[in-house]
Amino acid sequence: MIERFFCRYLCPLGAVFTLISRFRLFRIKKPGKQCGPCRACSAQCVMGIPLYRGETVDSGKYIDCFHCVEICPRKNISANPAPAVATLVTVGALTGLYYLGNLTAGAASGSLTASPSSETVLSENQESSEAGQFTDGVYTGNARGFRGDTEVSVTVENGSIAKIEVLSYEDDQEFFNRAKDTVITEILAVQSADVDVVSGATFSSESIIGTVANALTSAGTDTKAGSEAIAQEDTDGSTSAEASEETGGASSGSAALNVGDGVYTGSGTGFRGTTSVSVTVSGGIITGISVESYQDDEQFFSRAEDTIIFKILSAQSVDVDAMSGATFSSNGILEAVADALSLDFTNSNNSAQKGGHGGHGGHDLQRG
Repeated sequence: MIERFFCRYLCPLGAVFTLISRFRLFRIKKPGKQCGPCRACSAQCVMGIPLYRGETVDSGKYIDCFHCVEICPRKNISANPAPAVATLVTVGALTGLYYLGNLTAGAASGSLTASPSSETVLSENQESSEAGQFTDGVYTGNARGFRGDTEVSVTVENGSIAKIEVLSYEDDQEFFNRAKDTVITEILAVQSADVDVVSGATFSSESIIGTVANALTSAGTDTKAGSEAIAQEDTDGSTSAEASEETGGASSGSAALNVGDGVYTGSGTGFRGTTSVSVTVSGGIITGISVESYQDDEQFFSRAEDTIIFKILSAQSVDVDAMSGATFSSNGILEAVADALSLDFTNSNNSAQKGGHGGHGGHDLQRG
């Protein structure tokens, strides 16, 4: 009985549109001087707008159906779309520039790739007259990220880390790319996997750090460039490492160990139980650490294992920071190494678990 009754009288959006349409750019023009007495436009308006009352249609009820334009016998009603078209073009251009800027920035930072498996980050280090601390070669490593494994290859030239290439990853691209460039740049700068994680992409950062640490563990320490204590010649022609070997201690400049060369075993307390390791000492320094067994969740233990072992080998000490997100597993490894070498170490896991952080609470603490 009444056309568009709901739209005209009941629609809740109608009130909002009425206010907004007061500022519309697209308006219907109807010069009164050329109008006749027919009022056909008003009689045929599906929204019941009295079009005969003004020369511009600016009612909030107007729905741009253009029925009035078609019905006018004198063709006196018209619309100029230029302002609206100009606005749409401007908005479209600004939107296009915004996304183009994002695409350009993403491509420049290496976040857009044909396939994650071919993703590569290169950094050419300045050549040094002295050899670095690692043995030349190409090494691969892997570690657990948030959603799966991350794998990288590390190229060592002249004893220094020359290139880090991400071979594959399973984390979300948004978070992984946020971590990748910053973490790899820092590792190349300090020539070590002992770097900070990127805020907002902790798991992805730790997976990259862990994979590089895993690869560098395989690279080992180049005896040619290790510490001066290993390679320096004494005035009598013998090396300080040889002198240290005679006394059964460590050479000057490295951590002093109260054990002679050999393989030692030790154990520590992780989150769910005991962690056991074997530690190899050669030339008075720690040259290798192998995990014999553990009872923690693999997701967290694997995240801590490579990084913590690399830190211990680099520092020749258990006085290193635990892995964020896998604190209990890190402390279990550190205590096991300290136990094997008779070093002082206080495992905070014991007090934390006794303090009521067991069960699910302790698990959350390890994750956090």
